[in-house]
Amino acid sequence: MNSNIIIVDDDPLVGLVAGQMLVGSGFDIQLISDSLTAEEIIRREKPRLVLLDICMPGMDGITLCQKLKASPETQGITVAAISGRAKSAVKAKMLELGAADFIDKPFELNDFPGRIARLMASDSPSTQPPRE
Repeated sequence: MNSNIIIVDDDPLVGLVAGQMLVGSGFDIQLISDSLTAEEIIRREKPRLVLLDICMPGMDGITLCQKLKASPETQGITVAAISGRAKSAVKAKMLELGAADFIDKPFELNDFPGRIARLMASDSPSTQPPRE
């Protein structure tokens, strides 16, 4: 499976681990550590999936998700949020903005690639509540 996924996370270790797991599962990924340049790159590359960290300097994942989902150019891109510190209200807000899923850090190593594959396979945002 060759897919285009952009991971936006300012933590290089998290990006590296997530990226290696996904590449090992056959996905084509790009890691962006600077949230301020992410929007432009996403508009240019038009990936099938964007994994957004919530807590980032510059522009947080909530704001970036809101911008992506408000633009006709990028609103069809599947977005999933990732965070290790987000509260229930933040998870609900991301889903309200159009995120298809919320993935807690640390990732479930055995489940993460399969969860991403399910997101890539779905044509519409998940209607399931976020996993706690």
